[in-house]
Amino acid sequence: GPGRGGDAGATLTVAFAIALTSRDALTHRRTSAARSRFLTLMLMMNPLRQSAMRACYLRGLLLFLVAPFTTPWAPPSSTRRAASLTPPSSTRRAASLTLRATRAPKFFEADSIIDVRVDSLSSLGDGVGRVRSNLTGSDVVVFVQFAAPGDVVRARVTEEKKRSCRAAVVEVLQPSPDRAVPVCPSFGACGGCQLQHLTLDAQRRWKRVFLRDALERVGGLRGVAVEATRGGDRGYGYRTKLTPHVTARGALGFQRVGGRGLVDVAACAIADDAVNERLRALAAEPRDRLLARAAAYAPARRARAKRAPAGGTLLLRGHAAGVAVDPDEVVEQRVRGLRFAHKASEFWQNNDDALPALVDHVVAEARRSGATKLLDCYCGGGLFALAAAADF
Repeated sequence: GPGRGGDAGATLTVAFAIALTSRDALTHRRTSAARSRFLTLMLMMNPLRQSAMRACYLRGLLLFLVAPFTTPWAPPSSTRRAASLTPPSSTRRAASLTLRATRAPKFFEADSIIDVRVDSLSSLGDGVGRVRSNLTGSDVVVFVQFAAPGDVVRARVTEEKKRSCRAAVVEVLQPSPDRAVPVCPSFGACGGCQLQHLTLDAQRRWKRVFLRDALERVGGLRGVAVEATRGGDRGYGYRTKLTPHVTARGALGFQRVGGRGLVDVAACAIADDAVNERLRALAAEPRDRLLARAAAYAPARRARAKRAPAGGTLLLRGHAAGVAVDPDEVVEQRVRGLRFAHKASEFWQNNDDALPALVDHVVAEARRSGATKLLDCYCGGGLFALAAAADF
Protein backbone atom coordinates (compact mmCIF):
# COMPACT_ATOMS: atom_id res chain seq x y z
CA GLY A 1 0.00 0.00 0.00
CA PRO A 2 0.96 3.67 -0.15
CA GLY A 3 3.83 4.56 2.16
CA ARG A 4 4.74 0.94 2.84
CA GLY A 5 7.29 0.34 0.16
CA GLY A 6 10.10 0.87 2.67
CA ASP A 7 8.63 -1.81 4.94
CA ALA A 8 8.43 -4.39 2.19
CA GLY A 9 11.86 -3.38 0.95
CA ALA A 10 13.30 -3.80 4.40
CA THR A 11 11.78 -7.24 4.74
CA LEU A 12 13.11 -8.28 1.34
CA THR A 13 16.54 -7.03 2.31
CA VAL A 14 16.47 -9.13 5.48
CA ALA A 15 15.37 -12.17 3.51
CA PHE A 16 18.08 -11.59 0.93
CA ALA A 17 20.71 -11.16 3.64
CA ILE A 18 19.64 -14.36 5.37
CA ALA A 19 19.67 -16.15 2.02
CA LEU A 20 23.20 -15.04 1.31
CA THR A 21 24.49 -15.94 4.75
CA SER A 22 22.51 -19.11 5.38
CA ARG A 23 24.93 -21.26 3.47
CA ASP A 24 27.76 -20.22 5.76
CA ALA A 25 26.24 -18.99 9.00
CA LEU A 26 23.36 -21.38 9.40
CA THR A 27 25.54 -24.42 8.92
CA HIS A 28 27.96 -23.36 11.67
CA ARG A 29 30.45 -21.87 9.23
CA ARG A 30 30.05 -18.16 9.90
CA THR A 31 32.93 -16.93 7.75
CA SER A 32 34.17 -13.37 7.58
CA ALA A 33 32.89 -13.08 4.02
CA ALA A 34 29.37 -14.09 5.09
CA ARG A 35 29.48 -11.60 7.95
CA SER A 36 30.59 -8.84 5.63
CA ARG A 37 27.76 -9.52 3.15
CA PHE A 38 25.21 -9.54 5.95
CA LEU A 39 26.37 -6.31 7.61
CA THR A 40 26.66 -4.52 4.28
CA LEU A 41 23.05 -5.34 3.41
CA MET A 42 21.91 -4.38 6.91
CA LEU A 43 23.54 -0.96 6.55
CA MET A 44 21.80 -0.47 3.21
CA MET A 45 18.48 -0.67 5.04
CA ASN A 46 19.00 2.56 7.05
CA PRO A 47 17.05 1.02 9.98
CA LEU A 48 16.54 4.31 11.82
CA ARG A 49 14.18 5.66 9.15
CA GLN A 50 11.01 3.76 10.05
CA SER A 51 9.98 1.66 13.04
CA ALA A 52 8.88 -1.29 10.90
CA MET A 53 12.22 -1.29 9.14
CA ARG A 54 13.96 -1.19 12.52
CA ALA A 55 11.95 -4.22 13.63
CA CYS A 56 12.95 -6.10 10.48
CA TYR A 57 16.55 -5.14 11.01
CA LEU A 58 16.56 -6.45 14.58
CA ARG A 59 14.78 -9.64 13.53
CA GLY A 60 17.35 -10.34 10.88
CA LEU A 61 20.24 -9.53 13.19
CA LEU A 62 18.83 -11.84 15.85
CA LEU A 63 18.54 -14.70 13.37
CA PHE A 64 22.09 -14.12 12.25
CA LEU A 65 23.46 -14.21 15.80
CA VAL A 66 21.39 -17.12 17.12
CA ALA A 67 21.46 -19.47 14.16
CA PRO A 68 25.12 -20.60 14.52
CA PHE A 69 24.33 -21.95 18.00
CA THR A 70 21.34 -24.04 16.93
CA THR A 71 21.21 -27.14 14.82
CA PRO A 72 21.97 -26.64 11.13
CA TRP A 73 18.97 -25.32 9.25
CA ALA A 74 17.80 -27.37 6.29
CA PRO A 75 16.19 -25.52 3.34
CA PRO A 76 12.84 -26.74 2.01
CA SER A 77 13.52 -29.84 -0.07
CA SER A 78 10.94 -28.97 -2.71
CA THR A 79 12.47 -25.66 -3.74
CA ARG A 80 15.91 -25.62 -2.09
CA ARG A 81 15.50 -21.97 -1.23
CA ALA A 82 17.86 -20.66 1.42
CA ALA A 83 15.10 -18.77 3.29
CA SER A 84 11.33 -18.72 3.32
CA LEU A 85 9.61 -15.35 2.97
CA THR A 86 5.94 -15.03 3.92
CA PRO A 87 4.22 -12.25 1.95
CA PRO A 88 2.54 -9.49 4.00
CA SER A 89 -1.18 -9.82 4.64
CA SER A 90 -3.63 -6.94 4.39
CA THR A 91 -3.50 -6.43 8.14
CA ARG A 92 0.25 -6.54 8.67
CA ARG A 93 2.72 -3.73 8.20
CA ALA A 94 5.55 -6.04 7.22
CA ALA A 95 6.20 -9.55 6.13
CA SER A 96 6.98 -12.27 8.61
CA LEU A 97 10.21 -14.16 8.14
CA THR A 98 10.16 -17.54 9.84
CA LEU A 99 13.21 -19.68 10.41
CA ARG A 100 12.52 -22.98 12.09
CA ALA A 101 15.36 -24.76 13.81
CA THR A 102 14.38 -28.01 15.48
CA ARG A 103 16.59 -30.26 17.57
CA ALA A 104 16.29 -33.96 16.87
CA PRO A 105 15.57 -36.09 19.95
CA LYS A 106 18.66 -37.77 21.33
CA PHE A 107 17.29 -40.50 23.60
CA PHE A 108 13.47 -40.43 23.38
CA GLU A 109 10.84 -38.95 21.12
CA ALA A 110 9.23 -35.73 22.36
CA ASP A 111 6.79 -36.26 25.25
CA SER A 112 7.63 -39.94 25.44
CA ILE A 113 6.06 -41.91 28.29
CA ILE A 114 8.57 -44.20 30.00
CA ASP A 115 8.56 -46.53 33.01
CA VAL A 116 11.33 -45.81 35.51
CA ARG A 117 12.53 -47.82 38.49
CA VAL A 118 13.94 -45.20 40.85
CA ASP A 119 17.18 -46.36 42.50
CA SER A 120 18.48 -43.27 44.28
CA LEU A 121 17.95 -39.59 45.01
CA SER A 122 19.83 -36.55 43.73
CA SER A 123 20.90 -33.81 46.12
CA LEU A 124 18.10 -31.66 44.65
CA GLY A 125 15.49 -34.25 45.62
CA ASP A 126 14.88 -35.82 42.20
CA GLY A 127 14.51 -39.57 41.90
CA VAL A 128 17.25 -41.13 39.76
CA GLY A 129 16.91 -44.19 37.54
CA ARG A 130 18.15 -45.66 34.27
CA VAL A 131 16.04 -46.44 31.23
CA ARG A 132 16.99 -48.05 27.92
CA SER A 133 16.75 -45.48 25.11
CA ASN A 134 14.62 -46.60 22.18
CA LEU A 135 16.72 -44.44 19.85
CA THR A 136 20.26 -45.35 20.89
CA GLY A 137 19.75 -48.72 22.57
CA SER A 138 21.88 -47.61 25.52
CA ASP A 139 20.88 -46.86 29.11
CA VAL A 140 20.31 -43.21 29.97
CA VAL A 141 20.08 -41.57 33.40
CA VAL A 142 16.64 -40.12 34.06
CA PHE A 143 15.90 -37.58 36.83
CA VAL A 144 12.26 -37.80 37.89
CA GLN A 145 10.93 -34.92 39.97
CA PHE A 146 9.09 -35.94 43.16
CA ALA A 147 9.85 -39.65 42.73
CA ALA A 148 11.08 -41.66 45.74
CA PRO A 149 13.87 -44.26 45.77
CA GLY A 150 12.17 -47.63 45.43
CA ASP A 151 9.30 -46.25 43.34
CA VAL A 152 8.36 -47.63 39.95
CA VAL A 153 6.78 -44.72 38.10
CA ARG A 154 5.36 -43.92 34.70
CA ALA A 155 6.82 -40.59 33.66
CA ARG A 156 6.77 -38.13 30.76
CA VAL A 157 10.12 -37.00 29.35
CA THR A 158 10.25 -33.20 29.68
CA GLU A 159 13.85 -32.35 28.83
CA GLU A 160 16.94 -33.91 27.33
CA LYS A 161 20.46 -32.93 28.29
CA LYS A 162 23.84 -34.06 27.03
CA ARG A 163 23.97 -37.29 29.04
CA SER A 164 20.64 -37.45 30.86
CA CYS A 165 16.93 -36.68 30.76
CA ARG A 166 14.41 -35.07 33.06
CA ALA A 167 10.90 -36.44 33.50
CA ALA A 168 7.70 -35.77 35.44
CA VAL A 169 5.64 -38.41 37.22
CA VAL A 170 2.43 -39.37 35.44
CA GLU A 171 1.53 -42.33 37.64
CA VAL A 172 3.11 -44.21 40.56
CA LEU A 173 2.95 -47.86 39.46
CA GLN A 174 4.61 -49.27 42.57
CA PRO A 175 5.14 -46.99 45.58
CA SER A 176 8.31 -47.17 47.63
CA PRO A 177 8.13 -48.09 51.33
CA ASP A 178 9.76 -44.69 51.90
CA ARG A 179 7.02 -42.78 50.09
CA ALA A 180 4.77 -40.57 52.24
CA VAL A 181 1.77 -38.32 51.71
CA PRO A 182 3.10 -34.71 51.75
CA VAL A 183 2.05 -32.72 54.80
CA CYS A 184 1.72 -29.47 52.87
CA PRO A 185 -1.08 -29.15 50.28
CA SER A 186 1.18 -26.85 48.22
CA PHE A 187 3.99 -29.39 47.92
CA GLY A 188 4.86 -29.91 44.27
CA ALA A 189 3.85 -26.36 43.35
CA CYS A 190 5.75 -24.37 45.98
CA GLY A 191 9.50 -24.49 45.46
CA GLY A 192 10.39 -24.34 49.16
CA CYS A 193 10.47 -28.09 49.90
CA GLN A 194 11.77 -31.01 47.85
CA LEU A 195 11.48 -34.08 50.12
CA GLN A 196 8.00 -34.10 51.63
CA HIS A 197 7.06 -37.12 49.52
CA LEU A 198 9.49 -39.13 51.70
CA THR A 199 9.03 -40.26 55.29
CA LEU A 200 11.02 -38.27 57.87
CA ASP A 201 13.26 -41.27 58.48
CA ALA A 202 14.02 -41.54 54.75
CA GLN A 203 14.67 -37.80 54.49
CA ARG A 204 17.28 -38.02 57.24
CA ARG A 205 18.92 -41.12 55.76
CA TRP A 206 19.28 -39.45 52.38
CA LYS A 207 20.68 -36.24 53.89
CA ARG A 208 23.45 -38.39 55.34
CA VAL A 209 24.09 -39.78 51.84
CA PHE A 210 24.18 -36.25 50.38
CA LEU A 211 26.81 -35.19 52.91
CA ARG A 212 28.94 -38.28 52.37
CA ASP A 213 28.81 -37.86 48.58
CA ALA A 214 29.74 -34.19 48.85
CA LEU A 215 32.77 -35.02 51.00
CA GLU A 216 33.91 -37.69 48.56
CA ARG A 217 33.05 -36.24 45.17
CA VAL A 218 33.53 -32.54 45.83
CA GLY A 219 35.93 -32.55 48.78
CA GLY A 220 38.03 -35.46 47.54
CA LEU A 221 37.95 -37.08 51.00
CA ARG A 222 37.79 -40.87 51.12
CA GLY A 223 36.72 -43.13 53.93
CA VAL A 224 35.12 -40.38 56.02
CA ALA A 225 32.62 -41.84 58.49
CA VAL A 226 29.35 -39.90 58.46
CA GLU A 227 27.08 -40.61 61.41
CA ALA A 228 23.32 -40.87 61.14
CA THR A 229 21.43 -37.59 60.82
CA ARG A 230 19.99 -36.35 64.09
CA GLY A 231 16.72 -34.46 63.79
CA GLY A 232 14.65 -32.43 66.21
CA ASP A 233 11.60 -33.76 68.00
CA ARG A 234 9.30 -32.21 65.41
CA GLY A 235 9.63 -33.01 61.74
CA TYR A 236 7.39 -30.08 60.80
CA GLY A 237 6.36 -26.80 62.37
CA TYR A 238 9.86 -25.96 63.64
CA ARG A 239 11.28 -23.26 61.37
CA THR A 240 11.62 -19.77 62.85
CA LYS A 241 12.41 -17.86 59.65
CA LEU A 242 10.52 -17.38 56.38
CA THR A 243 11.23 -15.12 53.40
CA PRO A 244 8.06 -14.91 51.29
CA HIS A 245 7.99 -12.81 48.13
CA VAL A 246 5.65 -10.02 47.11
CA THR A 247 4.85 -9.02 43.53
CA ALA A 248 4.55 -5.47 42.25
CA ARG A 249 0.76 -5.91 42.48
CA GLY A 250 0.94 -6.87 46.15
CA ALA A 251 0.43 -10.63 45.86
CA LEU A 252 2.23 -12.55 48.61
CA GLY A 253 3.57 -16.08 48.32
CA PHE A 254 6.54 -18.37 47.71
CA GLN A 255 8.45 -19.07 44.51
CA ARG A 256 6.81 -21.68 42.32
CA VAL A 257 8.76 -24.80 41.33
CA GLY A 258 10.88 -23.75 38.37
CA GLY A 259 11.00 -20.13 39.57
CA ARG A 260 8.15 -18.70 37.49
CA GLY A 261 5.49 -16.95 39.53
CA LEU A 262 4.37 -17.28 43.13
CA VAL A 263 2.27 -19.81 45.01
CA ASP A 264 -0.22 -18.44 47.54
CA VAL A 265 0.54 -20.37 50.75
CA ALA A 266 -1.78 -19.69 53.67
CA ALA A 267 0.51 -21.52 56.13
CA CYS A 268 3.95 -23.07 55.71
CA ALA A 269 4.12 -26.65 57.00
CA ILE A 270 7.70 -26.35 58.24
CA ALA A 271 7.26 -22.96 59.98
CA ASP A 272 6.22 -22.71 63.63
CA ASP A 273 2.79 -21.46 64.67
CA ALA A 274 3.89 -17.93 65.58
CA VAL A 275 5.58 -17.38 62.20
CA ASN A 276 2.53 -18.71 60.32
CA GLU A 277 0.21 -16.44 62.27
CA ARG A 278 2.35 -13.44 61.31
CA LEU A 279 2.40 -14.65 57.69
CA ARG A 280 -1.41 -14.59 57.58
CA ALA A 281 -1.41 -11.06 59.03
CA LEU A 282 1.04 -9.88 56.36
CA ALA A 283 -1.11 -11.33 53.59
CA ALA A 284 -3.94 -9.03 54.72
CA GLU A 285 -1.84 -5.87 54.55
CA PRO A 286 -2.30 -3.38 51.67
CA ARG A 287 0.00 -3.50 48.66
CA ASP A 288 1.90 -0.28 49.40
CA ARG A 289 2.77 -1.41 52.90
CA LEU A 290 4.01 -4.79 51.70
CA LEU A 291 6.22 -3.19 49.07
CA ALA A 292 7.61 -0.77 51.66
CA ARG A 293 8.52 -3.71 53.89
CA ALA A 294 10.19 -5.48 50.96
CA ALA A 295 12.21 -2.35 50.15
CA ALA A 296 13.58 -2.31 53.69
CA TYR A 297 14.90 -5.87 53.56
CA ALA A 298 18.66 -5.89 52.93
CA PRO A 299 18.73 -8.65 50.25
CA ALA A 300 16.15 -6.64 48.30
CA ARG A 301 18.35 -3.53 48.48
CA ARG A 302 21.30 -5.51 47.14
CA ALA A 303 19.17 -6.89 44.32
CA ARG A 304 18.05 -3.39 43.36
CA ALA A 305 21.66 -2.40 42.86
CA LYS A 306 21.80 -4.91 39.98
CA ARG A 307 18.31 -4.70 38.54
CA ALA A 308 14.92 -3.20 39.28
CA PRO A 309 12.88 -5.90 41.03
CA ALA A 310 9.27 -6.54 40.11
CA GLY A 311 8.41 -6.74 43.81
CA GLY A 312 10.59 -7.90 46.65
CA THR A 313 11.22 -10.22 49.58
CA LEU A 314 9.84 -10.00 53.10
CA LEU A 315 11.37 -11.28 56.33
CA LEU A 316 9.67 -13.10 59.18
CA ARG A 317 12.04 -13.92 62.06
CA GLY A 318 10.79 -15.77 65.12
CA HIS A 319 12.55 -15.02 68.40
CA ALA A 320 12.08 -15.24 72.16
CA ALA A 321 9.58 -12.36 72.28
CA GLY A 322 7.60 -12.91 69.07
CA VAL A 323 8.08 -12.53 65.32
CA ALA A 324 10.00 -9.63 63.76
CA VAL A 325 9.26 -8.33 60.25
CA ASP A 326 11.58 -5.31 60.42
CA PRO A 327 15.02 -6.49 59.25
CA ASP A 328 16.75 -3.93 61.47
CA GLU A 329 14.89 -4.88 64.64
CA VAL A 330 17.16 -6.28 67.35
CA VAL A 331 15.82 -9.66 68.47
CA GLU A 332 16.77 -11.95 71.33
CA GLN A 333 17.59 -15.66 71.32
CA ARG A 334 18.30 -17.91 74.33
CA VAL A 335 20.49 -21.04 74.21
CA ARG A 336 21.92 -22.96 77.20
CA GLY A 337 21.19 -20.08 79.54
CA LEU A 338 22.90 -17.53 77.28
CA ARG A 339 21.15 -14.53 75.74
CA PHE A 340 22.07 -13.50 72.21
CA ALA A 341 20.94 -10.23 70.59
CA HIS A 342 21.20 -9.61 66.84
CA LYS A 343 19.39 -7.91 63.99
CA ALA A 344 16.49 -9.89 62.58
CA SER A 345 18.11 -9.95 59.13
CA GLU A 346 21.37 -11.45 60.41
CA PHE A 347 22.10 -15.18 60.36
CA TRP A 348 20.80 -17.41 63.11
CA GLN A 349 19.98 -21.10 63.16
CA ASN A 350 16.36 -21.56 62.10
CA ASN A 351 15.57 -24.74 64.03
CA ASP A 352 15.19 -23.97 67.74
CA ASP A 353 14.40 -27.62 68.48
CA ALA A 354 17.71 -28.90 67.11
CA LEU A 355 19.91 -25.99 68.19
CA PRO A 356 20.58 -27.08 71.84
CA ALA A 357 21.42 -30.62 70.67
CA LEU A 358 23.74 -29.21 68.00
CA VAL A 359 25.61 -27.08 70.53
CA ASP A 360 25.86 -29.97 73.03
CA HIS A 361 27.30 -32.23 70.33
CA VAL A 362 29.96 -29.72 69.27
CA VAL A 363 31.03 -29.03 72.84
CA ALA A 364 31.15 -32.74 73.72
CA GLU A 365 33.28 -33.54 70.66
CA ALA A 366 35.68 -30.70 71.46
CA ARG A 367 36.05 -31.84 75.08
CA ARG A 368 36.61 -35.47 74.02
CA SER A 369 39.69 -34.40 72.08
CA GLY A 370 41.43 -33.50 75.34
CA ALA A 371 42.06 -29.91 74.25
CA THR A 372 42.22 -27.23 76.95
CA LYS A 373 41.74 -24.26 74.63
CA LEU A 374 39.05 -23.73 72.01
CA LEU A 375 39.34 -21.27 69.14
CA ASP A 376 36.14 -20.53 67.17
CA CYS A 377 37.56 -19.31 63.85
CA TYR A 378 34.21 -18.81 62.15
CA CYS A 379 32.21 -17.59 65.09
CA GLY A 380 29.46 -15.45 63.53
CA GLY A 381 27.38 -14.45 66.56
CA GLY A 382 29.65 -16.46 68.85
CA LEU A 383 27.15 -19.23 69.55
CA PHE A 384 29.57 -22.17 69.89
CA ALA A 385 32.43 -20.24 71.49
CA LEU A 386 30.24 -18.71 74.18
CA ALA A 387 28.33 -21.95 74.79
CA ALA A 388 31.62 -23.85 75.23
CA ALA A 389 33.43 -21.15 77.22
CA ALA A 390 32.69 -22.78 80.59
CA ASP A 391 34.33 -26.03 79.49
CA PHE A 392 37.68 -24.63 78.26
